[in-house]
Amino acid sequence: AYALLAFSIAIWGVAPAVVRSFTLLAGPSDAVVIRSWTVALFCLCIMPFLRGASIVLEDWPRLVAISWFGMFGYFIGTIFGFAHVTTGVGGVISAVHPLLIVLLASAVGIERLTLPPIFGLAVSFAGTFLLFKGDGSSTHSTNELLLGASLILLAGAGWAIYVIFSKPLLSKYGALKVTVW
Repeated sequence: AYALLAFSIAIWGVAPAVVRSFTLLAGPSDAVVIRSWTVALFCLCIMPFLRGASIVLEDWPRLVAISWFGMFGYFIGTIFGFAHVTTGVGGVISAVHPLLIVLLASAVGIERLTLPPIFGLAVSFAGTFLLFKGDGSSTHSTNELLLGASLILLAGAGWAIYVIFSKPLLSKYGALKVTVW
C-alpha cells in the first residue's frame, strides 16, 4: 500500500511539468486531441475485459454529463491553463483541486464542512494568491497568469463535479466501469 501511495505521489508530483511541457510542445489544441484519443484508445482496450452489469439507459445522461465536465473539461482546463502559467503556479493550483471537491460536496449537502478543510482552503487559496504577486522571474503577464490560473481552477471544479456526482454510478457499477465508459 505504501509503495502504491509513493507511486501516486510521484506521478502527481511530475504531472504539472509533463502537462505543461506537452502543451507547449504540441500546442494546446493538439494536446487536447492527443490526450483525449490516447485515453479513449486505452479505455477501448479495457472494455472487453469488464465484467458485471451493463450501464442501464437511465444512467447514461448522468454518465455523459459527468464525463463531459469531469474528463473533457478537466483536459481542456488543465491543458489550456498550463499554456498560460508556469509549472509551479499550475502545480499549486492543481493541488487545490481536492479542496474544491470538499467545497462542492458541502455545497450540495453531501459532506459537512468542518474546521480542518476550512483551514486548508484558506491556506491553499492564500498561497495561490501570493504566487500571483510574482517574483519577477515569470515571462507571463498578469492577465495571462490569471487566465491560466482560472482555467486550471475551472478544471478542478469540473473534476469536483465528476467526483461528487459519479458516486451513485460508482456504487452501482464500480470505478473501472464508470471511468472506462
